[in-house]
Amino acid sequence: MEHVAQALLKFAGHEMPGPVSGTRVIQVIGEYRVARVRERRGATVLYEVISTQNQTPLILELGPVRSDDTESTLQRQRELVQRIEDHPNVLKIHEIGIHEGRRYTVTDFVEARTLEDLLAEGPLPVRRAAEIARDVARALSFCHTYGVVHRGARPDLILIDDTTGKALLTSVGRAPEVAEEGGGPTALVSRGLLFSTLFYFAPEQVNDAIGTIDGQTDTYVLGVTLYELLTGRRPFTGNGPRALLAAVMTGEPRSPASLNHQVDADMAAICLKAISVEKHKRYLTAKEFESDLIRWLDGQPVKARSRNAFFALARRMNRRARIGVKRLIKLLARGLTGGKRA
Repeated sequence: MEHVAQALLKFAGHEMPGPVSGTRVIQVIGEYRVARVRERRGATVLYEVISTQNQTPLILELGPVRSDDTESTLQRQRELVQRIEDHPNVLKIHEIGIHEGRRYTVTDFVEARTLEDLLAEGPLPVRRAAEIARDVARALSFCHTYGVVHRGARPDLILIDDTTGKALLTSVGRAPEVAEEGGGPTALVSRGLLFSTLFYFAPEQVNDAIGTIDGQTDTYVLGVTLYELLTGRRPFTGNGPRALLAAVMTGEPRSPASLNHQVDADMAAICLKAISVEKHKRYLTAKEFESDLIRWLDGQPVKARSRNAFFALARRMNRRARIGVKRLIKLLARGLTGGKRA
């Protein structure tokens, strides 16, 4: 990374627009010297920076302070970030802090695009979608070992490394701004959450009566992302937030195979299992989700399909049993009436 650091240092003395008004020059944020603006996302600015302590090139995200950014919350997040070990599918966070009333997060320097950017070009090849979902499921499983529920494995928080092609889960240690209290669609809408994030809400995030927010919430959100990778659309839609959240709670998504004929029955079963409204029908853990994706990639039978096939067979057997009982009752009735039709 030394050549990257040297290249960035050449920019360090240049003036650049500030993150808010465009008139103020930001050259230093904490211990980080700003090299240049990398990207702007609304009120948030991504900078390429150099650590003044060890000359390491890093990325610094500077954005608005959230309502829950209390000192105690930030301290817990800092402690968590320090505890989390390196993982090949997690974008490492080095520091979280406040600079002049704005929150900053410092991460590894990577050349990457968001999955959201890739999706703008249309659905991904099925195998590539499975590989990305596998990487993210692996990252989520790693997070769960630390007791971290991410709650936001959606396309804008997943990076695809330009060099390696691997997926990187971002914002680990800093949960996305989602509601934990439930309270129904009206309560969520009134909190002013971005409409675009609601597409990736699990039912239990809408109504906590369904269950607690836990690792299965993460598998659901990743399942929604996988659905979008396969089909180019989200499984649930609605004209406005309330209609969307109602669809999340009660809707039956179309099979991805019906929207993209390149998606086989096994992959469709994996995806639909992950986004089941009823938690007990989902993958119990992110590890289970990852394992089924690996089975599909290796050409092996997937558990999601076998489970669905089992229940389908059971339903058929139950139906046949009911029909058999009805026929038996009719035969008995005929016997009692001398064989005459009622």
